[in-house]
Amino acid sequence: MSGPAEAPVPAHRRTQARRAALSSFLGTTIEYYDFLLYGAAAALVFTPLFFRGLPPAVGLAASLGTLAAGYLARLAGRRGSASGATGPAAGPPS
Repeated sequence: MSGPAEAPVPAHRRTQARRAALSSFLGTTIEYYDFLLYGAAAALVFTPLFFRGLPPAVGLAASLGTLAAGYLARLAGRRGSASGATGPAAGPPS
């Protein structure tokens, strides 16, 4: 014998969940594409443009260091270690 049937999920809930999933996917895709383009520019363009006085290997390391700094700052923001980390945990004002 089976248990009681589950109530069907309303259509607006399914639509809202699909929109949230699609928005999350598109946002993440654009974000990673941005880092891909920045990484290519750091490897190909930034060294001769911004680090002219340095040897090529050091200039490349410096330009890729800027990419690494941006990537780490992005991770720090997602972890909540950036400013405002206690905002959502505090809840609405009473």
